[in-house]
Amino acid sequence: MADWYKDKMYLEADETGKFSDDGIVENIIEILNPGTTELSKNKRKVWYRGGKEGKLSVAVENSTKVLFKVAECGKVDEPLSFSEGRAPWMETAIQEIINYGGKHEKAIDKRIREYHKAGGLSGSGSKIAWCASFVSWCLENSMPKFESPHSASSSIFFNHSTLEPCEAFFGAIAVFSDCYSNGKMKGSGHVTLVYGRLLDKNTYIGLGGNQGNMITLSPNYKFDGSTFYSYTEKGVKIYKKLRGFFKPKGYVIKEEDKLNKNDEYATINEANKKLNQKTQDTSKGESSR
Repeated sequence: MADWYKDKMYLEADETGKFSDDGIVENIIEILNPGTTELSKNKRKVWYRGGKEGKLSVAVENSTKVLFKVAECGKVDEPLSFSEGRAPWMETAIQEIINYGGKHEKAIDKRIREYHKAGGLSGSGSKIAWCASFVSWCLENSMPKFESPHSASSSIFFNHSTLEPCEAFFGAIAVFSDCYSNGKMKGSGHVTLVYGRLLDKNTYIGLGGNQGNMITLSPNYKFDGSTFYSYTEKGVKIYKKLRGFFKPKGYVIKEEDKLNKNDEYATINEANKKLNQKTQDTSKGESSR
């Protein structure tokens, strides 16, 4: 993905080699998403070159320009290949949490309506559970694009024709079912994307939408198959249980996709800090409807 960014996208945005950093970002946005808001544009400029925008602060050495080695750009003669990057849909998911993470669903209702289009619920907003629509949207809007269940129902992700079972890896789709304390399935559930390992809880971190009514990195999902408390509905405690890990059908898990030391975090605070996110208080559970 880094090679594609510096060798393809950067050159399209600055083929003259004369644009300023902010001008390059403006051109990239025009190529990828002309409808981007001014606030989002300003944040993307900070991520590209470093600097501050409101509460967002990015050191120059952590900027996209430095990390993707833009100064080393060269023309590409061969077709683009994503074989050297990690699960492409995670680039999309990470950009979403950077832009919209930690904001209550009511505040990002317009964005959630975009997710629901990929979930087959055009016209629906944040009042409808959107975790599955979020994952569907990330798959369908990555580069390259992937087929998704195109559903707002997490249960559809379990053994859907566009997915296939796999082991956990960076970007694996984890599917959960809601259940009662006795393990009896309730019907609803949740899907999230594996972001990394959480060492203090000996579990994985889930990057997903509709986690506590927002996009977050969650430390609360147990991936060992045991039931765990999620939220309370009409006075009844609702639990969750992992149904399995899945990946887009035909996607080959590469060595770099596998979780490594760089994906391990001592605490959820450490993981959130990497993405400039605030750790949410989930001590009383985390609703996913």
